[in-house]
Amino acid sequence: MNPNQTLAIYLHWMFRVNFLFLFGLMWLAFVGLTIVFAGFIAIAGRMDSSCVQVSRNDFGAAGTPFSDAFALSWTTFTTVGYGTTNTALSHNHSNMFKCFWVDFVCSVEALLGIIYSGFCGAILFGKILRVQSSAQVIFSDPLLIRYGAGLTTEFEAMAGESTDNDKSPCPMLEFRIVNKLYGDIGGEIMDATLNVVASVGKDHLNPMSQRFSRKNLTSNNGHYDSNHSYNSSDMDVDPPIQQADSAEIGDTFSNIDAETNITDKHIFSKMHVEPSDHPFFKRVWLVKHVLNQDSPILKPRIRRMIRRNGGHWPQKLNSYASIRDSLQFNQILVSFNGVSNASSIDVYAQRIYDFYDLNIGYQFVNILYRSENGAVGVDIDLINDVREQNGGGGEPLLE
Repeated sequence: MNPNQTLAIYLHWMFRVNFLFLFGLMWLAFVGLTIVFAGFIAIAGRMDSSCVQVSRNDFGAAGTPFSDAFALSWTTFTTVGYGTTNTALSHNHSNMFKCFWVDFVCSVEALLGIIYSGFCGAILFGKILRVQSSAQVIFSDPLLIRYGAGLTTEFEAMAGESTDNDKSPCPMLEFRIVNKLYGDIGGEIMDATLNVVASVGKDHLNPMSQRFSRKNLTSNNGHYDSNHSYNSSDMDVDPPIQQADSAEIGDTFSNIDAETNITDKHIFSKMHVEPSDHPFFKRVWLVKHVLNQDSPILKPRIRRMIRRNGGHWPQKLNSYASIRDSLQFNQILVSFNGVSNASSIDVYAQRIYDFYDLNIGYQFVNILYRSENGAVGVDIDLINDVREQNGGGGEPLLE
């Protein structure tokens, strides 16, 4: 490993440690460097004691040579200016090369001190900027799914409302985000956007997705372009099948390695959520994803059933056990981006939901309240509180 790589690893490591540990490390480095240069100054001072002046006396006259050398070392390293301990000036001796070694050591130490100060300042500034770039938001711990009677609002039932007993509204997956600075002036996040991606393991892939992934892995000279967003036109399938099942693929990204089977194989599919953006995020953001024929977290068989059912959820699958069995994902990755209204800095946050974070047949409790002065507040302690959906049907919760 070359020195540049070592320095890069060290810099990235310092961004991960906490501030207190970093301050301690910088202090130890400062003390260590000043002690090392104090030793060089002490050696140079013993070569000619008149080259280092301590209260207008020669070096070591007071019987504390290393203490005097350390005092000269830290004042030189920090470039704060010499006090009672300083190097000899030109009028103190006739030979200009007489104190060359003391002058050389002090000049090198001053240069390293300036570099060290800038290095520490840049790291601290970067860490502070990273803190400022972190969005002050909280994601709910559970993922909830409401279905059947739990979808009572007109907006949620529009796509699935029908008089047919075999047609029900498609279940709704939900999570919510709370702005921790909802009560602060300038705490809003402007132009906030969400990007939600589902990770599906190889065991959940349908044959069409596997054929699609292999085709694109072998294209482009055997290298997969992770920046390319594939669509139905990229699939190596016959036109009739392509038209019928294009929604089962969606915007799909693969990390399957064509040359090795060491790592797990996953497909990353973008999930459509509503709302996916918020122009002025101040308090609470409830994010929804409809489990319909376009949802990448449903098994292909279930998506085909929904399509044949006219876009409605089959009545025979209206139970928490059937809905859980209909899902196929390992993780759901949520990326949050926006602009802080207070600092005008881009802020971000992310959350990864696992399959065991899922709770079916429940809905979030209301966390908004109105105070005595009429202001709307948020009870952040209730962000993870849920209750059984309207009409019942919630699965048993593990205690």
